[in-house]
Amino acid sequence: MRQKKRSNRSCIGDVHGAGRLFFLKKVIVIFRRTLYNPVVELFLKTIRFAEVNGQIQRGEAMTGAVIIASGVGADGETLDPTRSVGEISAVQGLILTCFEAKVQSVAVVAEQRQVAMIQKDIARMGAVCLGCRDGAGMEELLREGIAFLSSDCERILAATVEYPLVSHQTVRRMLECGKVLAFPRYHGLAGTPIVIARKAYDRLTGEDRGPGNGQPCHFAEDVLELFRRRGVLPEAIETEDETVVQSAAACTEESGQETQPAQKHSRHPLRFCTGLRLARDTVFFGPGAAQLLELIRRERSVRMASELMGISYTKAWNILRKVEKGLGAPAVSCRQGGKSGGMAVLTPEGEELLRKYRMFEERADEALQTVFAEIFSDEPGTGREPWN
Repeated sequence: MRQKKRSNRSCIGDVHGAGRLFFLKKVIVIFRRTLYNPVVELFLKTIRFAEVNGQIQRGEAMTGAVIIASGVGADGETLDPTRSVGEISAVQGLILTCFEAKVQSVAVVAEQRQVAMIQKDIARMGAVCLGCRDGAGMEELLREGIAFLSSDCERILAATVEYPLVSHQTVRRMLECGKVLAFPRYHGLAGTPIVIARKAYDRLTGEDRGPGNGQPCHFAEDVLELFRRRGVLPEAIETEDETVVQSAAACTEESGQETQPAQKHSRHPLRFCTGLRLARDTVFFGPGAAQLLELIRRERSVRMASELMGISYTKAWNILRKVEKGLGAPAVSCRQGGKSGGMAVLTPEGEELLRKYRMFEERADEALQTVFAEIFSDEPGTGREPWN
């Protein structure tokens, strides 16, 4: 149950067009749940176009990834997102791979009972964890993740912690394949991740939840069949990267030692890690504050954004106050609730700060990549084998 926001906020102001667009979209989505109508779908697509067009004008990237972290694998074993694969967990490895491949938004989806554990495991990695009802099946989890990313992302990857070793080269290749629905195929076997374009995932309507969480899930086959039932035919991308079909269970022997293939692929390449921060007298903006603003923009709620980040509501407002002090203006504008609840949007100053910060990050990363390659080019492990 959401609580009313306190009124003594210096960041409170008017809610402009973005808030009205969000409210209209929510009303239409609720209506669609009760009655499917082509006109309703047309309205939703028009609103999505307006949202995406605004994001393109702001220079925002449009790729995301949904990582399924709950359920039963093809071998009948319950998925364990925190299972060690090398020196990190399966879910941590997938998140790192996605970001190495320049995916901008990563959402881990799990049953509600697992959310706190996963949030602790992926803290400060820049990904969010979404909670679904306990007992939710793969299709329901996938829908939840796609619904969360769909307003921002034109292409979404679907992956699972059952197959955590895929290379970032393969992920990048899948994102750049230009297909509506595509999957990697290794020696005739369908693998992950699966890339889903907006034209495909817009067809995920209705309440067809598929098998429950207690039944084994053959992830690639089940996801592809989900779209086939809606008239979207998948295309295969042939690859020699065996990790697209290599499960986490195959990474360890009965003795607990890593298998030879796992030793080959579980190590991420040597990389540099940066966390760019902006400061005046003290630091007031960095990766965490940027993620908070992006989640507020998406959810229109400070409380929901803080929950997705796994931080307290009080801490979220402390971050916003610090940003406001350094920026010299509120970054977030809130309207008090009433019966319909409150709403939060970014102010023009907040939008501009976030836009410039992401641009700064991107250009700094490009420059650092060049310097890194020059200095560490002769170091072992600076890159994985370039798969065909």
